[in-house]
Amino acid sequence: PLFDADTFLASPLKDSHHFVRVIAGPKLLGWPTARDRLLSAGLSLKSLKWVGPETQEGIQEEFNSIFARCPKLNGSVFLQDDIAVRQQWAKEQVRKKKNMFTDRLPQGEKLMRLVLTPGQLQRRDAYEKLRCENSGLDGTFFCDLDHWPHSPGPDYGPMFPCLLTHGVILNLDDGRFATPAERCLSLGFHALDCVSDRFKWPLADFVLRQPDRIVKCQTGNCQSLPAIMAWQLYVFCNTIRREEPSPSRPLSAGSEEDAEEDDLLA
Repeated sequence: PLFDADTFLASPLKDSHHFVRVIAGPKLLGWPTARDRLLSAGLSLKSLKWVGPETQEGIQEEFNSIFARCPKLNGSVFLQDDIAVRQQWAKEQVRKKKNMFTDRLPQGEKLMRLVLTPGQLQRRDAYEKLRCENSGLDGTFFCDLDHWPHSPGPDYGPMFPCLLTHGVILNLDDGRFATPAERCLSLGFHALDCVSDRFKWPLADFVLRQPDRIVKCQTGNCQSLPAIMAWQLYVFCNTIRREEPSPSRPLSAGSEEDAEEDDLLA
């Protein structure tokens, strides 16, 4: 949202494009994810005509009046992965840190100490002090253990936090980590069969076969699908094509009757 769009986009393109923008995110649309972004579009002055509000403030106001919703759920709605997948994910994290364990994973604090680094454990304890005043009504409290509270980066609370190219997302309420598929789901990509067979993401199986760090890079700083689709729909509905000037009939030296008919048509 702090990107200087006027300096880097609108001004350089002013002779060739009409520039429009909004600040929007999935939370504005009722999607329980914190991820505000500046969304923009450049419309060619040669071929397109903007027919929406004339000012950027007017565009923002109209966009909000159409799409703004209040989230009714919190980020825990995205924690949909099967328990077997979650356990396998935890085992992989333990193996990465060269910790030894039996086939049966420990639970609670013992698991946390196997999965998390000392720095992540310290940050978890810091978030615990903020949990009481910032959790949702059902106790949901998300945090990214790669970032300290109040530092630049993902926020904490009941909403699913903004994803970066690294990070460990934890719901302190039930001790659940966000899996790669759940990270994709928070962005609007249906990567889980249990959510919707009809709308399952065609690339889900391929993406989720990649290592955890690769999925984090792919989902980090990614656009929210619901937000970008709403913006594209708004832009398309407020844009028309400029008609190419062309004569309705060939120009020719005609009779007086033809000239009168042309006048009537005009």
